[in-house]
Amino acid sequence: MEEFLIQYTIFAAVIAFGIIAIFFRVLDVTGSLVAIFFGTLILYSSGLNYLLMLIAFLVIGSLFTRYKYGYKKELGASEPNEGRRSINPVIANGIIPTFMAVLGNPYLLVGSLSAALADTMATEIGSLDEITVLITTGEKVKAGTRGAISLYGEIAAVFGSLIIAGLAILLTGGSYMHMIVIALISGLVGCNMDSIVGASMGFISKEEVNLLGTLTGAAISAGIAVWFSLPV
Repeated sequence: MEEFLIQYTIFAAVIAFGIIAIFFRVLDVTGSLVAIFFGTLILYSSGLNYLLMLIAFLVIGSLFTRYKYGYKKELGASEPNEGRRSINPVIANGIIPTFMAVLGNPYLLVGSLSAALADTMATEIGSLDEITVLITTGEKVKAGTRGAISLYGEIAAVFGSLIIAGLAILLTGGSYMHMIVIALISGLVGCNMDSIVGASMGFISKEEVNLLGTLTGAAISAGIAVWFSLPV
């Protein structure tokens, strides 16, 4: 009976988070349902600490999405739906980190999640930069253009990667040196791979580009983990 109550409480907490995310306009209903499903998988497979990393990514990404949202909307560089994530972006950015969390591997989770947050922050901060260029040609382009990068955006990507590294060190107890190296390299490579694919493959959607970015981050982190003889 006690075990049942614990499991029921955990599940209720995940649902409560999904409702709160709708209330604070972080997610819409469809995005919340997917987030609840992902959260339940992570909780019952790897525990609360892994879920907290995903929640932190969602909250931080939302805060930077809302930062100067009106100005970014005027530029045509804002996220749709007033910044609320729906089912497609939640799946695109969350499915790879969720899978890595279910596996219980903190290094692979850090790689995929760093790529996701680095890309989000690079996009949201980079769109405010006065100078944005296409990553494949260096041509100056309008803020919000697919494949555009900027100095501010790259700095934000580094900052986002370090946030994930710090969270992982606190919540999973991994080696701080390994976490920082994996987060920085995976985050920056995944983020810029996202930009390269976005600039050169106009036939695929933004969500598919984001998915490839997080997958790249996970792959890079796996390679680094093998190099350092860490568990993968």
